[in-house]
Amino acid sequence: MQGRGGLRGGADLLGAMASVRPPGGAGCTRRANHRTDEVCGLGFAQRHAGEAERALRVEQYVLFSRHLATALPPIALPGRAALVTLWRRRRETRRRLLFLTLPFAGLVLISTPAVSHLALGSLEWQYPPADERPPEAQAIVVLSAGVTPPGGTRLQAELDQDSLQRCLHAARLYHQGAACPVLVSGGKVDPHAPGPTAARAMADFLLRQGVKESDLVLEESSRTTYENAVESTKLLKERGLRNAVLVTDAVDTFRAVRCFRGQGMELLPSPCHYRAARFETSFRQFVPNPGAVRSCHRVWHEWLGTLWYWVHGRL
Repeated sequence: MQGRGGLRGGADLLGAMASVRPPGGAGCTRRANHRTDEVCGLGFAQRHAGEAERALRVEQYVLFSRHLATALPPIALPGRAALVTLWRRRRETRRRLLFLTLPFAGLVLISTPAVSHLALGSLEWQYPPADERPPEAQAIVVLSAGVTPPGGTRLQAELDQDSLQRCLHAARLYHQGAACPVLVSGGKVDPHAPGPTAARAMADFLLRQGVKESDLVLEESSRTTYENAVESTKLLKERGLRNAVLVTDAVDTFRAVRCFRGQGMELLPSPCHYRAARFETSFRQFVPNPGAVRSCHRVWHEWLGTLWYWVHGRL
């Protein structure tokens, strides 16, 4: 009996303790909750500010690593420092200083993405995108770019980026209508290199994209754009095909169209892999980088090749 009475007494005591409210009642409780909310809100704001600061640091690092760092390669720094020193000390004549400075300034200029964008546009903007196969097209002609031969850990030949983009574009055109012949043109630049020809490597890839083997026509002897046009024209005429779509990079279309025109074939250009598609006004467009130099070199190669073909009567 005393045990049960003791238990009841303990329960009564706990109930009384729970019913006791601190001084100030509900108002004190609300103030405590408000202070807790303020502390939690302050902590959230601090965490948010910390995340924003970290994101800003990451963005600054990316800006430096991708743009400023490439604009200041180790080889260029001594040259820039030497030019500045020469102009400050003036130990050389102004003419000699200009002879050194102007080529360096030209290199910096063609290293600027904004300049390379305009250079690429001089070729690409002449032929707008044509993503639909014309109804009158009887065939698709795909010119090769580059193929990396097998060797070492590379077990088979691999298409380079340009050849890959051209094949993907040709496959899309092929599937837009009734099946038609797809002529892939390209041999080996180095006859002694291992692996297949560019045309064979492209044909294997197109087979995996759903192009029928019976629709593939291979031209495997050409090594230049002019030879692409000569040999492809022979195959097209043998099959009685006069209207065909020409697939190549946008930057290469200008010269390729004129090479086929010189062979009496007026093909319908369907360029792909545009590099000067859109210009974004930003700081990095005016920071030199090696990619812009490669683009300008590509444009220079096309214009110089066009001039060379024109001089030799190949256009």
